[in-house]
Amino acid sequence: MNTQNTNGLNTRVSLVHLHIKRWTARKLDKRASADTNAREGAQADASRTTKNLLAGQDPALKSIGTLEAAARATHYALTSPWQQDGGAALASPLYERYCAEMNEHAEKFNAAVRDFIENQYTHDREQLMTAARFALGAMFDESDFPRPAALYRKFEFDFELSPLPTAGDFRAELSDDAVTAIRADIEGRNATRLQAAMADAWRKVYTPVAKMAATLPAYGGEVKRFNDSLVDNIRAIVSILPGLNLTNDPNLSALTAEIERKLCATDAQTLRVSDTARAQTADAAADIMKRMGGFMGMPAAPVPAPAPTIPPGIAPFTNTKNAQTRTPTHQ
Repeated sequence: MNTQNTNGLNTRVSLVHLHIKRWTARKLDKRASADTNAREGAQADASRTTKNLLAGQDPALKSIGTLEAAARATHYALTSPWQQDGGAALASPLYERYCAEMNEHAEKFNAAVRDFIENQYTHDREQLMTAARFALGAMFDESDFPRPAALYRKFEFDFELSPLPTAGDFRAELSDDAVTAIRADIEGRNATRLQAAMADAWRKVYTPVAKMAATLPAYGGEVKRFNDSLVDNIRAIVSILPGLNLTNDPNLSALTAEIERKLCATDAQTLRVSDTARAQTADAAADIMKRMGGFMGMPAAPVPAPAPTIPPGIAPFTNTKNAQTRTPTHQ
């Protein structure tokens, strides 16, 4: 894989930090922890008792957690790993799509937070407290429940974009030798990060292709059914791979086009009912997976037996969905 050239990287890649926090309604009970450890003859720090303040009354809170998970999934899909503190690389071709989708996630998250706090937590507070007293018994402590104004501050959804630091950006009043050494270190770290980002892009596409290669030949035997996601997941990654290809690796570009042509052309239902389409697609997936493994430096692995040769004739898949353009918004 071509991963060494970082020249001009900051003109086509930005850094993005995703910040999401939420109240989980979980609280450490030190007294119950001490009582449990003493009763069991254990060390004082052997176990910790965490109570669920909204036991049986938290479906709205769980839905907020589901929205957070969906937002993080989008973030991880559209970016490449870069910094250990969570900063991710966002390529320019994916910028507008990222902003549009993350703003949509933010709107849903914030609406769910408002609904939870204003309707359940505030409007039905007495009912909530009564249920909590019953559920928690002796562990109930009303001071564990924040007032509504304070509770709002326990939720946050924001994403922050910044330039990608490069060696040429470094300025400091140091000796020439020190500046040269620091710039070389920055360049080396960026090269390593770029290599890891490209490996991540290859893994993102390899995983669903390998899933298809293993599933289709076994359908009707060991595999009794498969979901539409078998194809949809490949279509989704193909639509963003050009943006994840930070080095414009020609091997990844060529395979992306081939995957779209051969693995995205037929929907899942057709693959279920057509032996011909399924055999052709299975054969293509196995071949592509094997070649991808070679580019990724993976050891040779067994692949499904080749499907019978089938005459071509399936129209290629074309992705016509265009992302809306939005700019970041902050809570």
